[in-house]
Formats: sequence, C-alpha cells, structure tokens
Amino acid sequence: MLIRDAIEEYLATKRPSITHDTYEWYTYLLDFFQRWCDTHHLTVLAELKAPHVAQFVADTPSQNTHTRHARAQVVKSFLRWCSEDDELGVRERTVSRIEMPKIEQSEIHLFTDTDIRQLFKACDQTRDPHRNRAIIHLLLDTGVRASELCYDSTRPEEETGLRMANLFIGRGDSYIRVMGKGRKPRSIGLGQQTSLAVRRYLSRERGHSLSQFVFLSRGDEPLSVRMLQQFLGTLGKLAHVPDCHAHRFRHTFAVMQLMQGTSDLVLMQLMGHTTLESTKLYTRAMTSLQARQSGKSPVDHMISLRRYTL
Repeated sequence: MLIRDAIEEYLATKRPSITHDTYEWYTYLLDFFQRWCDTHHLTVLAELKAPHVAQFVADTPSQNTHTRHARAQVVKSFLRWCSEDDELGVRERTVSRIEMPKIEQSEIHLFTDTDIRQLFKACDQTRDPHRNRAIIHLLLDTGVRASELCYDSTRPEEETGLRMANLFIGRGDSYIRVMGKGRKPRSIGLGQQTSLAVRRYLSRERGHSLSQFVFLSRGDEPLSVRMLQQFLGTLGKLAHVPDCHAHRFRHTFAVMQLMQGTSDLVLMQLMGHTTLESTKLYTRAMTSLQARQSGKSPVDHMISLRRYTL
C-alpha cells in the first residue's frame, strides 16, 4: 500500500477516538512525514525501515527534544497500527527497532504560597471576585486543564467546560466530573475551602442562570478558554505574579499532591494521564523540590556553631 493512502486510512480510524487538537497534531506530523518520504523517494509502506524514521526525526529543523520525541512517537504509532494489518506490509520487527529520542527535562515552575495568597487577594480588585476566587480554588485544588474548566469554541464536537450537571457540592462530599483528553471522564474531589468558594459564587454572583455551564461571562455566556487565559494574565499582573496561567496551577497541584503522599497511580488518574510516563515528570519535580528544601547550608551551620562570622 502507498504511504499516502495508509496515512489517510489511519487518520480516519483515529478521528472518532481522539480530541480535535490531537487529531490536528497527528495530521500535521504525518503530513510532514509524507512530504519527507516523497523527498526521499519513499512511496510504499513496505519500503519503510527503522533507520528511515530515525533519519526523519534527525532531519527536523527544531532542536527541541520534545518535538523530536513527538515526531518519532506519532510515526511509530502509525507504523504499529500498520503492522497489525497483514495487507499493509509493515513488520512488527520494524516497529520494535524504532528508537525513541530522549527528552531533556525542563524545570517545572510552581506557584509559591506567597503567589497564591497574592492571587486570592487580587481577586478582590476584579469585577467578579467570587467567581474568580472559585476559579483559582478549582484550578489549584483539582489540577484540571483550561478546557476542562471553561468552554472551548474551537472544539464544538467535544465536551469542554465544567457543566452544572457535573458539579456536586454536598455537606459531606463535594466533587466535579470532567471530560478529559480522549473523551475519558474522571471525578476529582473538592476540599472544604474550594466547596465554600464555589457555593459563594453560585449563590452570590451566578444567581439563577439557566446556562448549563458553571462559569459565565457577561451576557450569560459561558466563560471561554481564551477569556480564562486573559483573566489569569490580568490577575497575575494585579498580584505581581508573573507567568500566571492554567497549566502552572496544574503543575502546582500535581507536585503538592505528591508531597502530601498521593501515589503515582492515583495522581495519574486525577490528572487524566493515560500512562505513568507523564506523571513521572512531577515525581522528578517533587524530588528536586524536596532536595532544595531539605538541603543544609554549610555556612549557616558554621555560623550556628560560632565557627565562622561574616
């Protein structure tokens, strides 16, 4: 089979089971791979070998190791799918020989306790303080993605945004249910302070709106992901906290969960990850944070023993 035809068939089978963004990413990378194959006079699937994939990844103009890894991963997943159909002519041995590039781990930036206090205080300077405090509480207490909290108009075929039907505020048990990547639902519990913040928003600002969405903007319209990004940027400036965005709350949530004893497997479920590999990123960040916090200063120790003066 022609590589071009196999790619089209693969994308057609994947489309119903992946998100809009993931589908667009797969399409972009496989189209890029198709053009690379044409340039190297590769047209038939059976001609593809592991060294071809390695060369494709090496030829990428980006020096970003995440980009290189993503390209190898998408092509390898495509070829693995091809190997499961005897008619396509791709051997499992070929797929198994494709090596994944190593990823250089970048440092994860977390919010400090001071940052969080300043952000909550800055909410008092905004137009909808109760709504905005509830948003900060939920982002920090659940680690949800921006599109799981707010409506994304660019993905109308997916269930984005927290719905009233998926918000459960009880006297003893409160939680939310969100639709994660790959259309996989999950439930996340809420702490007492977050439950109280959401109650106050619902009773004091949201009122009796008939909208299905929890968080609203002006005119009873759902708060969009773009509006959330703008709000967090503005709030960060008011609070003098740079780099304020939803994913930083997600990073902070994950590391704090691990610091409090949550296992990798439980965190994987809370985060909506499909593999432990993504969760290990936060395990490494936690280890680094613990090392910084527990490290002893030789100078401070000597001063405490009065062996050294400044």
